[in-house]
Amino acid sequence: MLLRLFFAIMFTVSLQTGCTWVCGLDRPSTRDRESLQLAERARKAEADGDLSEATHLLSQAARNSPSNADVHDQLAEVLLARGQRDQAIVHLNEAVRLTPDNGDTWYRLAKAYFDRRDFDKVDHPLAQALSYQPDHINALLIKAWLEEHRDATQSALATYHRILEIDMENVDARLRIAALHLHLKQPRRAAPLLRAISVCIHATPAQQADAFWVLGIAYGQLRRWEDASQTLSQAIEKKPQMTGDDWYRLAFASYKAERMETSRYALRSALRIDPRHAPSQQLAQMLNAIWNTNLHRVADASDETQPAPAPPGW
Repeated sequence: MLLRLFFAIMFTVSLQTGCTWVCGLDRPSTRDRESLQLAERARKAEADGDLSEATHLLSQAARNSPSNADVHDQLAEVLLARGQRDQAIVHLNEAVRLTPDNGDTWYRLAKAYFDRRDFDKVDHPLAQALSYQPDHINALLIKAWLEEHRDATQSALATYHRILEIDMENVDARLRIAALHLHLKQPRRAAPLLRAISVCIHATPAQQADAFWVLGIAYGQLRRWEDASQTLSQAIEKKPQMTGDDWYRLAFASYKAERMETSRYALRSALRIDPRHAPSQQLAQMLNAIWNTNLHRVADASDETQPAPAPPGW
């Protein structure tokens, strides 16, 4: 009876005062309300491209409400956009401490460590992200890359195939599967994948260029030198940047295919980038020996000329 009377009194008092001791726990404090307003102003500043103002507002919000995980997460996102990765990592760590069941925040923390090339620190947040979101494709791509980096080729292949189970059109995964088959000296398995990517409507121009280039390498492994030379030549038209080694690969394939003009052009390009590029110098000497002795077949090159080395993977 006394207990029921106690609760009746409390209920009456709460109605008279306009609040209860229970709902008071859910009511945001003045500082929390200010933080929410600051966060909203920060979103508008970010939308307007004023990342400096957004950082200032969110930093103030984080000081007002240090236990608000969303504020730390939002601040980290702005800091990452400004290239301030180390500071972003501090706030991402705080966000996952406050809300450890947020898979997206765990992924962003893993990605920040990954971009900082702090690979040993990627594993834990990445595992947490995938425990909450097993089908997170970007997290799986990082997982597969790390497996490649650690020479766990079969594990990487399994992860890339897992990505294709989720998204069968994922071009990044298909490209990496083809590259790993080449690494394993399996060009016949890589070539069909690469041919499909080179004309895939879902592939970007850069991905199509990568597919053409790697397909040329696959043809080289198969000793299909004419196809290798032509495919690498096509890739150059889309490839954003060529290195001396890239030009040498085209020169070598073209030399093997007896496309001498293409080979000489590629050698000149390689030596313009790196005048001391030893394999290019060696192949140039071979071609000069052939030219000077008026031999029209590559196979008849002078025995006194040292053979040019094959590019890596060939």
